[in-house]
Amino acid sequence: PFFRNFRAASADLVPTIRDLDMIIQDPGRNNDLVDLTKLQPSLTKIAVGPVQRNGEKRQGAFPESSTALHDSLDELAFFRAYQPELTGWFDDFGHSGIADANGGIGRIGTTFNTFSLSPANNLPVIDLQNILTPLLAPFGSTTGGDLFDTDNIQRCPGSNERPAPDGSNPWTDGGTINCDPSIIPPGR
Repeated sequence: PFFRNFRAASADLVPTIRDLDMIIQDPGRNNDLVDLTKLQPSLTKIAVGPVQRNGEKRQGAFPESSTALHDSLDELAFFRAYQPELTGWFDDFGHSGIADANGGIGRIGTTFNTFSLSPANNLPVIDLQNILTPLLAPFGSTTGGDLFDTDNIQRCPGSNERPAPDGSNPWTDGGTINCDPSIIPPGR
């Protein structure tokens, strides 16, 4: 029974094999797999190296990629703890919140520099914090004083969210991460 079924299947293979023959070796230049294989040695030289480029002997693409990855492991290890926040930030472009009985709601907490002041061209620096804080005070602490919450430069992973009841955020990895766990958003 196997060969009987195979004979029926092999009859269907004839057009496929004929087309495969054209893919492997077709008359003309640079139009089949044989021509593609002839291009491989130069591609191999670029990938594996070393190669002479711009007047210098350089590593190939694969060793260079490996070196770059190895040299960036410390940075990748540091940012690994912040991965949930980065993923959440990208995810929030799709939806900003949840739906409750009143409809869609969203809680937004942004972290960015409002402005940076520095003396330029011998002009005096205007103390905008002391000027704007009284003007914004009637709108509440979130709009007024918290707008000028300064020196938030060492946030811990998970600190953009309100502290969890189990104390799992902000995450300090037992104090091994160089961050300040007291920098958390206002409110509860």
